[in-house]
Amino acid sequence: MTSLDELFPDGARRGTDVSLDDQHTARRLGEIVGHERRVPVQTAPVSRREELVGLVNSAVADAKPITSAPPPSTGERRTRRRVDVLNVVMAGLAVASLATAGIVGGVQAATASPADEALQVLAADEESIDTGTAGLAASTARLESAISAADSEAEKLRAALEGVREAPDPADIPPGETEAPEDAGMIALAEPEALDTVLAAVDAFRTDLAAIELPATPLAYQRPNIDEGSLEDVAAAIDATSEKLNEIDQATAE
Repeated sequence: MTSLDELFPDGARRGTDVSLDDQHTARRLGEIVGHERRVPVQTAPVSRREELVGLVNSAVADAKPITSAPPPSTGERRTRRRVDVLNVVMAGLAVASLATAGIVGGVQAATASPADEALQVLAADEESIDTGTAGLAASTARLESAISAADSEAEKLRAALEGVREAPDPADIPPGETEAPEDAGMIALAEPEALDTVLAAVDAFRTDLAAIELPATPLAYQRPNIDEGSLEDVAAAIDATSEKLNEIDQATAE
């Protein structure tokens, strides 16, 4: 069967019903070549002419004229700085001084004797002795001042407490008088047992203050006469400074 036979299986058109034949033909064509695609009709976009005109007018109103323009380049190149001879000379002298210092330091290190190095250690220990002695003296002075002030305040407190033990009876003071006569009676102001307890505590506090013994201040250090070029003499002096530092540390701890 040919393609025409497929399109017209019933043969030639018979009858007068044209619409049915056309529908059948369209259906068969759709099965062979595909159904017809419907393309949406494109409508013309809405004109935005008025909005564009408004934007242009707004931009023109806000525009600011250019007040000045940068000057045109003259094409001249910046001249190079001349070499400063003085700076070059100073830099050379600095390098030379550093080299000289390095050489001198190397020579000194090579020629230094063990006694010289030990002497530097001795000097550092003596500085530590001076610092520790000054700190010990300052701490001792503050402690002595604190003990003295505390004892003085305790003595004043005890006298004040004794003053409130009893007082003259106001009933025995004549009208218009401010002082009680010698034969006026006495009345207790504080409970005797409680007052005695407080006074005993004050006395115990003062006794503890008096029992404090400050450590003896080590004798002042003085470098002995030594041969600074002798390693043995310098080493002995270092041992003496070590003992002195131990004394200062112990006194400071006490």
